[in-house]
Amino acid sequence: MRTQMKGFIAAVFLSAYFQSAYAAGPAEVAKADFSLWPLPITGVADFDTASRAELIVSAIALDDYSRMAIQPGDLGIKSLHADSLMKWEESAKQEWLSHFSDASADCTHGELGCGFKGGTWEQFIDFAKRVESQDLEAKKYQAWLTNSRHFYAAYLKEQLRLAALFPAPTSEILKVDSSELLGDEFSDRQFLLSFDDGPTAKNGDTERYVSLLDQHGLSAFFFVLGDALEQRLKTSSPDDLRKIYSNQCMASHGYVHKPHTHLEDWKGSLDKTSAMVNQVFPEATAVMFRPPYGQRQPKLVQFLDHKGARVILWNIDSQDWNNKISADEVAERIKKLMLLKRRGILLFHDVHPKSLTALPSIFDFAGQTGIEWVNCHQIKSVKMTSNQ
Repeated sequence: MRTQMKGFIAAVFLSAYFQSAYAAGPAEVAKADFSLWPLPITGVADFDTASRAELIVSAIALDDYSRMAIQPGDLGIKSLHADSLMKWEESAKQEWLSHFSDASADCTHGELGCGFKGGTWEQFIDFAKRVESQDLEAKKYQAWLTNSRHFYAAYLKEQLRLAALFPAPTSEILKVDSSELLGDEFSDRQFLLSFDDGPTAKNGDTERYVSLLDQHGLSAFFFVLGDALEQRLKTSSPDDLRKIYSNQCMASHGYVHKPHTHLEDWKGSLDKTSAMVNQVFPEATAVMFRPPYGQRQPKLVQFLDHKGARVILWNIDSQDWNNKISADEVAERIKKLMLLKRRGILLFHDVHPKSLTALPSIFDFAGQTGIEWVNCHQIKSVKMTSNQ
């Protein structure tokens, strides 16, 4: 009995450690000043030019990191998983090469960042360093370049930290199953909006977010918490909620906001929340799931697969929940990462008001640059470029 108790205490301690290690977030949040880019971004060609510059500076930063003997303390963690770190670094390098190819598809001679016709990572880095020294270090770009170097040093540290922790805990940094949707599967310049943790209390931020989306004719996934939905149903009828979310896609974030890797009855959490979502929104037949903190296990993914559902994660984190970043900084961060990633799923939270201020600027940017917002209702049929 005493041995079992010690084992139970150890399991609780490890669960708390892994949860806090992820939930605390990075020590420094990557922040950008988007206004420092000296060229206009009012069309697809402008988007591609700015994207090439972002990819060049970030690739050099990634290459510098990959040549370092990274220690756990460098990332603010106690230990690291070298295999996961290496796996993420290699996949990131392939992603950068692919995205630079997309950004260069319509390049013409003499344009910024044009001239790389494909090749190895080492060849790309040689090219990137030439462009940086010959073009981006010119006075015109100096302020932007300084800000971008700092941004990518911090951003890549965020990513490396997640990769070094994986799979204890798992996160959005890598897949545990090929069926999971991260956002990198979309076609070039396709993005999907998503919101976690709602619904809020009646006449709260959830309504304001949905109203903002409706004003722009957009849809998003709302990953609701079962306990929050249960509370909301005490003050709103199912008909009321159906009207509020009428153009949106309802999905599950589990019954409680806890890592389902350490939740004894995680199946109950999924089934109970799915049943509630189905009851209020009958059209949500296969309820998609986003695990709190991105923590999940293969058997959870397989459990969903048997029900015709899937895990939907994200690859662009707004950090809108983080008190280290302002609403304006959320918008700047997202726009910079859209130029870098060129496709993906954007993570916001409808229980935090920051993105109500950030999103209009993001929508304006998308409208000017020909970005396509993925209709959440067509998520199963949207054209994918890969399923890695």
